[in-house]
Amino acid sequence: MARKKKRKKERVSTGPKSPECVRRIRKTGNISTKWMKSPCVWPAESFRLIKFRVWLPPPRQPRIITQAQIQNRVESLKKQREKVLVFKSNGETESWELLKQTEQERQKTVAEFKKLRQFLERRERLQLAQVEELEKEIAKRRDEHETKQYEEIVSLTELISEMEGKCLQTATEFLQVSLGEKQPRTFQEKGRMSIHV
Repeated sequence: MARKKKRKKERVSTGPKSPECVRRIRKTGNISTKWMKSPCVWPAESFRLIKFRVWLPPPRQPRIITQAQIQNRVESLKKQREKVLVFKSNGETESWELLKQTEQERQKTVAEFKKLRQFLERRERLQLAQVEELEKEIAKRRDEHETKQYEEIVSLTELISEMEGKCLQTATEFLQVSLGEKQPRTFQEKGRMSIHV
């Protein structure tokens, strides 16, 4: 029993009323895992004293902005604005140059197609004139050929009718007609002349 009482006294000396534990808490003002692991148990009074310091953060002091800081910020904003303006002007210049190049390309393309159109029109007129001349030549040759064929047909018809008339004559009449001619012609010569006419 005596030993048990001694142990209880020892626990009490290092327990919740331990001045060492209270001193540590008041000194640090913080409840950390280090003190949680310590053998001391904090009394309620000391916890009430420090609980506001532990759980409530200290009030923040207002940030003091000096005139120099404001001026520096204004200068940086001005520089940023200048960069944006330069970038904008460069972009506008580049876009104007691109528009100018596209306009030049458009005019060049229009001029080239205009020249090509004029060349094709001249070529078309030349080709049509050649075709027209060819048609005229074909028509002329056709007319000449038709005329020649008509003349040959007429001469052959006359020769056929003459030969048929001679076939109907008697032998004496045929001889009289033949002797009456100054230059008698044979049948073959007359046929050749009519064909070549």
